[in-house]
Amino acid sequence: MGGDITQRSEVGTGCCFTLRLQLTAAQEKHAIKSVAENTNSTTRLSPGLVLLAEDNRVNRLLIGKYLSHQPVELVEAGDGRQAVNLCRELLPDIVLMDMSMPELDGLSATREIRSLGIKQPTIVALTANAFESDR
Repeated sequence: MGGDITQRSEVGTGCCFTLRLQLTAAQEKHAIKSVAENTNSTTRLSPGLVLLAEDNRVNRLLIGKYLSHQPVELVEAGDGRQAVNLCRELLPDIVLMDMSMPELDGLSATREIRSLGIKQPTIVALTANAFESDR
């Protein structure tokens, strides 16, 4: 590509790598605009009540931020037991259920919600575990 790479090393300090490429200026303004338009597009949820069952405060803030522009009312539960009680009381449309919580984990809370004689919400599992066995 008409460029080069150099490396400078200093014992005890580390290395510095420099990469130089000769590129031509982009001529595809349309492509850049198209990417920007796709980045700004959002999917709108149907109005409803969302119960977020999550013990981690930072995760609750982050998910709340993601949902802030959606036409949903967000109610938060800090543990699985509170999630079951709020389901019984509020009848949410969707439950975003963390799998690892105090009092009752996500699977146990889901089982209890499924056993309630209520209109059943959609329950979506939330987990930081990315292993196949966690599915």
